[in-house]
Amino acid sequence: MAISSRKISLNIFIIKALTLVINLLIVSVSAKYFGLSIDRDIWIIATAFIINLNNTFFNPISDVFRIKYVQVKEEESVQSALTKTGSLLLVYAIMVILLVIIFFFYGKNIIHSLFTVDGILLNRYCLFVNILLYSILFTQFTSIGIGILNANNIFYIPEITSFFTSFFNLGIIYFGTAYIGIFSLYVGQYFNLFILSLVILYFLRKKKLLPIFKWNKTFISQAKVFIVFGIPFYFPYIVGQINSLIEKSLSNKMGVGIISMIDYAQKFTLLFQVVITSIILTAIIPQLTKNFYRKEWEEYYISFYNYLKFIILIISFFVPLLYLNAYEINYIFFKKGEVSISNIEQISLLTKLYSISFIAICLYVYISPVMISQLKNKQQAVLGVLTQIGIIIFNCFFYKLFNQFTFPVSIGLFHLLIVFIMLYIISIHNKKKIFLYLFKSILILILLLVIGEIINRFIHFDNIYFSLLFKTGIMSIIILAFTPLLGINVLFYFNQLLNKWNLKI
Repeated sequence: MAISSRKISLNIFIIKALTLVINLLIVSVSAKYFGLSIDRDIWIIATAFIINLNNTFFNPISDVFRIKYVQVKEEESVQSALTKTGSLLLVYAIMVILLVIIFFFYGKNIIHSLFTVDGILLNRYCLFVNILLYSILFTQFTSIGIGILNANNIFYIPEITSFFTSFFNLGIIYFGTAYIGIFSLYVGQYFNLFILSLVILYFLRKKKLLPIFKWNKTFISQAKVFIVFGIPFYFPYIVGQINSLIEKSLSNKMGVGIISMIDYAQKFTLLFQVVITSIILTAIIPQLTKNFYRKEWEEYYISFYNYLKFIILIISFFVPLLYLNAYEINYIFFKKGEVSISNIEQISLLTKLYSISFIAICLYVYISPVMISQLKNKQQAVLGVLTQIGIIIFNCFFYKLFNQFTFPVSIGLFHLLIVFIMLYIISIHNKKKIFLYLFKSILILILLLVIGEIINRFIHFDNIYFSLLFKTGIMSIIILAFTPLLGINVLFYFNQLLNKWNLKI
């Protein structure tokens, strides 16, 4: 594994982890002011709906943009890559305008058919969705802009900007709720996107990497290179969005507050998933892609195996600690406003289940882009569709039996199954060794979770903060004792951080 890539991965992880803390504080403040209210349920559904639109129409292209941009830049020229990128953004702008027009005339019918709401509630849904529609263009511009910067070895600017804008977002919600209520969430979100867009625009201009916009007859054909490359990924994305809407619909049938409860419970893993995904797409996949296209097979295997161990190291700390401290963490962040102790207990159980499913999700997030880097686009797309279909069928059959606990179980089960299938398909040496390592790692993680459950049964303190610190300390020591069994030298990774200050251990 290249030292530079390892340092980039570590540095991005640190910045993302700090941003994660701020985002968790934002969730905590939201819980204080909005609790399990109907307005927050609508905010979650409206946000999920906009995310679904992003994922359905734009993200299949945007998520693989960086890979194709680098290819065009290397095979043709930087100017050609920027011209094609400008054409892609023009296509995106037209698509957003069409969405706005469609929702202006047919928004109420669409939302009524999806969420079966009427009257004042329907008007509230429409208002929230219409406010967020314009965020799509900002989101896609920042995604494409960050991809261009990353492709030119500029990694930290977007991450640092997101860290600082999160502070302002927190302040907007904390101080603005008294004046504008739930709309402070929207103001904070748009503020983040606007500032990030300005910073990206500034550095693209400074580095002479601004997309070139040419409004002519050929702009669609110019954008076609990115669109065609991303087409196979539309299918899993569309099925994924159907899955998301079905989950929200099933949750809605379980009563008021269940949607918010699920949102709170999976917030920790979802935010950390953003951290993992960012590291993988920004620093890890480019290194593996370079090795693959240069046919450096031994280096490719070493990089893949070492990065896998790096991912397992992160999981081995995050998952057992979140599982162990689920109640304490949820109590600290969410025992505010309308969230009762009974709610906290249910949210904590959900958090435990989502933490277990997070093991499979992390492995899926790592192996999936590896397949794409090997141009196994169609196979990955088919497996992505099968994953979502499996989850949908499981949820529809078992939601009445297991209620809200159905969702984390189905996510973990089907993602883990597909991970092993993807590992079988990818081209890599010593595949048997990787399978055995992964199987051993999962068994050790299960053992750590069992130890966590035992600690929870026998160790109790009245002071919630002391309980969190004490149990975290014990479990951290236990995890460190187990890391050699995972083939991980923790001191090696820790030294990468200390070397920045010319320190060693």
